[in-house]
Amino acid sequence: STGDYCGDGCQSQCSGSSGDLGSLISRDTFNNMLKHRDDSGCQGKRLYTYDAFISAAKAFPNFGNNGDTATKKREIAAFLG
Repeated sequence: STGDYCGDGCQSQCSGSSGDLGSLISRDTFNNMLKHRDDSGCQGKRLYTYDAFISAAKAFPNFGNNGDTATKKREIAAFLG
């Protein structure tokens, strides 16, 4: 069951959702935080997109999903910062 694998003392990585990250970081906020990612000198040009970030975060169910809203936002900001 999911509880056996995704709860305390989990036995394996879980696939799933990181909650609704879109409610914690909007597309506009994401784009503003990474506003130079499309500059010509950036090796990762066009690599970091909001949709890719949200999709990748779903592979890590605990990312941005613990604590109160302020704590979740700090975790996301630290990751992107």
